[in-house]
Formats: sequence, C-alpha cells, structure tokens
Amino acid sequence: MILSFTVHGTPQPQGSTRAFLPKGFTRPIVTSDNPNLKSWRQDVAKVALTAINDLSGEHPNPIFAKGTPVRVQARFFFAQPASVRQDHEWKTTNPDLDKLLRGICDSLKQAGVYYDDSQVANFDGSGKFFGLPERAEISVFPLAELQSRDSGRPRRTRAQRGSAEASARGVLAADPVLFEAPE
Repeated sequence: MILSFTVHGTPQPQGSTRAFLPKGFTRPIVTSDNPNLKSWRQDVAKVALTAINDLSGEHPNPIFAKGTPVRVQARFFFAQPASVRQDHEWKTTNPDLDKLLRGICDSLKQAGVYYDDSQVANFDGSGKFFGLPERAEISVFPLAELQSRDSGRPRRTRAQRGSAEASARGVLAADPVLFEAPE
C-alpha cells in the first residue's frame, strides 16, 4: 500500500523546543520556537486522514503496523524570491530539510499512518524546491513493497553479505597489484 497526498500552504519546520518552569508550577511548560508549526501539523494530519479514508477497503490503525519499516518521500515547494535566478530549481536556504521532515513525521504519526516515527527508515527522494503553489507532496511506502518492486534480484542475508565482504577483502589483500599507481 502506498499513501500519497499533497498539503497546500507554506511548509513549516519543526525547530527547537524549550521548556520553562514558572513560579508555583510543578510541571514545565514546553513551547516551540515556530508559532506556525501547530497549524501546519494539523493541516498535514487532516489531509493524511482524508487520504487514508479515500483508500479502498478497511484500514487498520495505524496503517503501517508497529515494526514495519517505511520510506517517507516529502517534496517541499516554496515561492521563489526575485533575488534568486529563475534557472535554480533547488531551495538551498532556510528552513532546513531535516526540520521540515521532522514536522511531517510527527504529523503522520498523529494521523495514524504508522505507530511511531522511528519506523521511518528511509527518506529517499525528499527535497526542497522552488515552485508554486507552495505545498508539500508526501508519499509513504512500506520498504518491503519497494524491495519487491526491485529488479527481481533476491535479497542477500546478513551472513551472505558478510561472506561476500570477507571474500572481497581476501581478494584485495591477496592481489596488491590492484592498488599500484599506473606509471
């Protein structure tokens, strides 16, 4: 199962949080340094829930069970300022990609896409781009489904990978000619 959806609006990073303990309180108050983050995360969760409901059939909650490794692909689009050349496709200024992804992953957990954001094992294909309208295009894939769509090559076990690496080290150690500089 692949879950894909688009959230319109300016993507917001999940930055640092800070906690403070006011006088007379017994528990700290935790605040975010981005005042727009809460509404952005609510928008992402709402659109994710709509996408889940649009899928055919019954859906477990969460969609990807605990322990299932998933890949999140998030492409963030921002308005291009006049100061940036028109032939630039990639946004290389703030906000940081990892902070944008952090906000998305927490929203997906809140929406019931997966049990915990620690299940996200891969972010291939994610990036920051210039483009209108400002939006985030998000797709979530189970990694097992991606592996089955590979070239049909069987997956090697950890023991097989270890023996292949050991034999490669043996070949390299036995044949120092491979590392000689050409004259």
